[in-house]
Amino acid sequence: MPTKVYLQNEQTRVLEDSTRIDGDGNFYFEGLVAYPQKYKVIYQSEDNKQEHTLWVENLAIEITGQLSEISNVKIKAGKEQKLEEEILLAWN
Repeated sequence: MPTKVYLQNEQTRVLEDSTRIDGDGNFYFEGLVAYPQKYKVIYQSEDNKQEHTLWVENLAIEITGQLSEISNVKIKAGKEQKLEEEILLAWN
């Protein structure tokens, strides 16, 4: 199985999109949403599956980090994502 990244709608559990990962570990999704929605980015290879939740908004989102540790990626996005990260920090 080739390594892929999936974007899954958190509410409906529908896989919205998928993309292959290039040799440098880059992947790219493009699209528009009507309002901020919660999604999961799912990284899956032959022997590994990891997930990370993020808010998709009507602005550019940048995800940086290692795919092998997707739960530790850094997400640069809008207000909803920042608020969720602050809440998670407060709970931990």
